[in-house]
Amino acid sequence: MLIDSKNAIMEALKKNIVKKLILKEGERFSGYLNYKNIEVEKIDPINFKKKYRDFKSGVLAIVDYEYIDIYDILNSENHIVLLDHIQDPHNFGAVLRAAHLFGFNSIVIAKDNQVEVTNAVIRASVGAVFHMKISSVVNLSRVIDLLKKNNYFVYATDVKATKNLENIKLGDKFALILGSEGCGIRKNLLKKADESFKIKTKGLIDSLNVSQTAAIVFYEISKDIK
Repeated sequence: MLIDSKNAIMEALKKNIVKKLILKEGERFSGYLNYKNIEVEKIDPINFKKKYRDFKSGVLAIVDYEYIDIYDILNSENHIVLLDHIQDPHNFGAVLRAAHLFGFNSIVIAKDNQVEVTNAVIRASVGAVFHMKISSVVNLSRVIDLLKKNNYFVYATDVKATKNLENIKLGDKFALILGSEGCGIRKNLLKKADESFKIKTKGLIDSLNVSQTAAIVFYEISKDIK
């Protein structure tokens, strides 16, 4: 995968997953100097622009990114976030950034109707994606069943819920479902949740953007996690 955010590239370098750096001649990026084993290719500005016109930066990196098997997450994490068909890369990246900042480093997404981890997502996450475990699965509903069998309590965000976020009492092992930008959480998944909650608001519109919801929920929940 080719990425072009300097911040994200630095995080990828720290995780030792950068295979090669590609620099436009004259571009400043001293961050890689501490990583002596990284191959660096420098290209003159004219040819760089021709070859990489779709990228915003003069610093690119080829990274070796892989999703994590769902069982690896189950065997190591007590707090898991499920994202139901988020399709905007900027929203996805912002959710990942907030999740990492508040200690939620295991994310499960669907393979279909969900934006994958792309350069745009990585840029929006400011490289947080490289510090997280992300699993891409065929069926989120089956994952919820699997979580319950492994003693996870499943929560869901829902603007129609009667209980507010501040009234939720968390257990030791839990999963949290967040819905898509336009449709929220699908009904079949919402029915499987053990408990639903909403964020109490005062405005006239009825919902927050998914990344805003995620940041608020992660912050509030993180207060109760030891």
